[in-house]
Amino acid sequence: MKKICLLTLGVIFAMNISAQDLGVESIMVKSKVDTGWAAVTNDTIFTNDTVYLGVLFKNHGSRFIDITDSIAFAVSINGTPAGTYGVVVGKNVTPLAGDNTAELIIKKDQLFPTPVAGAEICAWPVFWSKGNMGGSTANDTACSTYEVIVRPEDNVSIENVQKISSFIGFSSTELTFTTGKTVSDLKIFDLTGKVVSTSFEVPSNTIYSHDISELQSGVYIATFGTEYYKFSK
Repeated sequence: MKKICLLTLGVIFAMNISAQDLGVESIMVKSKVDTGWAAVTNDTIFTNDTVYLGVLFKNHGSRFIDITDSIAFAVSINGTPAGTYGVVVGKNVTPLAGDNTAELIIKKDQLFPTPVAGAEICAWPVFWSKGNMGGSTANDTACSTYEVIVRPEDNVSIENVQKISSFIGFSSTELTFTTGKTVSDLKIFDLTGKVVSTSFEVPSNTIYSHDISELQSGVYIATFGTEYYKFSK
């Protein structure tokens, strides 16, 4: 009986040792542009752009992942489950440093039809075709936050400035708006999607003015919470 117990414990111990530790190092999003698929810049996605969601996958375990192995990843957006997506790895991912990561596109043709202020996208592995996943959970998940904004029009003039809700107006030096009950961040984008000015944790229930004196002449989009304001300077 003692030998059987020891043998059983040995098997269990061996299984724990061989459990494969997999994880996601980072999130990447690629957007459809005229020149082909390219990584988005400044963490900005334009509405109605088709995007590819990818991960930098890492093998933290001691076993080899082969070119034909498949991995499935769960995805969430702002904490809400957004599906599980499988992909064939397509390369050998060894336990050796320098060759233990792979960039994998896990979701294609995702379309954002409406703006999202602060879309936190997270992904983590949930399945390996060889089974016996395990190990530390601390390195499983990676997240990245993107701003999904309305794609600006070319040659926008002062006549089609878009006045939205809380935004009161602007001068050459200030952008002024009223804030609601929720503390939010103000971000100002140029027409390339680059964030050119920010103000974090704007106070609630007040009339707030933001300095834009350092902005060059041009057309900009200000975002505050879920609101958007297009203006020319």
